[in-house]
Amino acid sequence: MKRRGLSCLLALAAAAAVTGCGVGMPKLVAEPAALKAPAYGDYEALAQVRESHPLDPDFLEAVTDFSCRSAAVVLAGNRGENLNYSPVSLYMALSLLSAGARGETEQQLLTALGLEGQDTGYLAGQSKNLFHRLYTDNRVGICQIANSVWVDKQAAFTEKFAHRASEDYYATLFEADFQDRSTERAMQKWIERQTHGHLSPEIHLTSEQSMALINTLYFKDAWSNEFSKKETKPDSFHLSDGQTMECDFMNRTVNPCPAIRGDGFTAACLYLKNRGKMVFVLPDTDEDLNALTADGDRIREMMEWEEAFPAKVVFRIPKFDFSCDIDLKGVVEQLGLSGVMGPEADFSGLLTQPKAWLQSLRQQARIAIDEKGVESSAATEMLSGSAAPAEDRTVEMILDRPFLFGILDETGIPLFWGICQDPTRA
Repeated sequence: MKRRGLSCLLALAAAAAVTGCGVGMPKLVAEPAALKAPAYGDYEALAQVRESHPLDPDFLEAVTDFSCRSAAVVLAGNRGENLNYSPVSLYMALSLLSAGARGETEQQLLTALGLEGQDTGYLAGQSKNLFHRLYTDNRVGICQIANSVWVDKQAAFTEKFAHRASEDYYATLFEADFQDRSTERAMQKWIERQTHGHLSPEIHLTSEQSMALINTLYFKDAWSNEFSKKETKPDSFHLSDGQTMECDFMNRTVNPCPAIRGDGFTAACLYLKNRGKMVFVLPDTDEDLNALTADGDRIREMMEWEEAFPAKVVFRIPKFDFSCDIDLKGVVEQLGLSGVMGPEADFSGLLTQPKAWLQSLRQQARIAIDEKGVESSAATEMLSGSAAPAEDRTVEMILDRPFLFGILDETGIPLFWGICQDPTRA
């Protein structure tokens, strides 16, 4: 099985209706500089990246808080569906959008992103540093974030937005005919390229749309220590509705392994080779999964690995590979961004004309895990061999019922949060 994972967010901005039709491929307006990632194991180069692209602790806290608050809105109320949500993809897309916001719209975005009192210049600088810190492309794995902004040929980017988008957000800018179906196909092709052919969503433009913003996040990484395929065996997974499904479970005991016993859950993590870890969260048998995810503070508790204890952890993890499509319009409204979803929004710093506002917001994602690793987020190498064995504390992570998962990068930012309700469902 090929292990692939990604997040794709598409934000369409509506404006005054455009008329007419034309033929021709989109025109490239601006293209960002190419990035070069350190080789796997080149710790000196990694240290140089960290030093030259520092992340303000206040910014890290803002991203983490946004991730937990938005994840609580996305995950809570789920009724039996598999979900994989990337809060960082949404954060980066909204940050790029803020570069064209003015007045109250700009302040709403900054507040929702946890940066009240700061300005969009600060946000752009920190986003650029985060972009560099997450970027990975080596023999072990990939973490690739990409942005593109598309404008109808009857409109135009402002010079200031075009510069900031390409320089700080590494966005590729296109001018296209939104009345020509070839533009939809060009957007689809761009997403296919950025996600290494793994995602190819259908794009449907209407006569009322004059701008599209697309963010993709593609990831591949390997477990620090692989599961043995010989230990993978079929077993029962118990669905929330009482049904039982059979699927393949990976089996492995890790000693020592970081574990947390929280309010209504047990969590343990597995390290990845490229600077990160995947967290598995098993609700207590008497705990409602929706209640567990409805509070951002409880989700935050699942990330407090400073409080983790070393344990002997028995993992039984189902192999899964699923996709999902999330409508994020209601999510951003609950996060205080209702003002950017209508004609009263001020994005005068984005287009020279016409007036624009955010009309729709969606995220598509896919995640898969197998014996070799996971593809869904960036990662940091953290080996656990230096801790003393913990034979007297055993934690059983028998994931044979609906559970949560998350992927954290080296700074502790949750790049993905998800729910596996049924590992047999694609």
